[in-house]
Amino acid sequence: MSDTKEKILLKALLYFTENDYEGASLNNIAKSIGITKGGIYHYFQSKDELFHDCLVYMLDGLERISMEMVKPDSTLEEFVYGLFSFDELFAVLAAMFQIDLLNDYFNFLYLMSVGIKKFPDLKIRVAGIYQAIGNETEDILRAFKSRGNIKDDLDCTILSLQLSSMIEGAMLIAGLNKSVEIKTAGTEMAESILKMIKK
Repeated sequence: MSDTKEKILLKALLYFTENDYEGASLNNIAKSIGITKGGIYHYFQSKDELFHDCLVYMLDGLERISMEMVKPDSTLEEFVYGLFSFDELFAVLAAMFQIDLLNDYFNFLYLMSVGIKKFPDLKIRVAGIYQAIGNETEDILRAFKSRGNIKDDLDCTILSLQLSSMIEGAMLIAGLNKSVEIKTAGTEMAESILKMIKK
């Protein structure tokens, strides 16, 4: 991907996050990027294609970061604390996309919802990412269970789903309630989970 195309994707993604997708025009997007509308047309045929490619670009980054957070060679404690290190996650995402996803979380959810509804391939892609992360988490939990690190009666499939739900839920609540200190909440959630699952 050329540097110019990537710059357009990053700036357009920021524009879409801060503005309503339906009301966005290529003229306004081009103006916010500092190029002409023709400059956008050089790389993208329409606003829809630009929007689609912005979301694909974001999903590529989110998938890479999410899979890096699921570390199979860590201790149980490192693994669980790593899953809930929200401050680290949001710092990496902010650096990668130039968007404060914690404060713009609802705009991000809105964009993803519009994209999933508009482009069937994105729905398949998002489902695939969740499946891949869930499978990897489940495999790691099974390894911990086989080594005697977590309780024998735990269902690793359900535990993986619970962890994913807790992570998504915590980000949603922190986006809603600015009084929630996400770093502290993440640490406390990790400690609580360890108490529940550790042998």
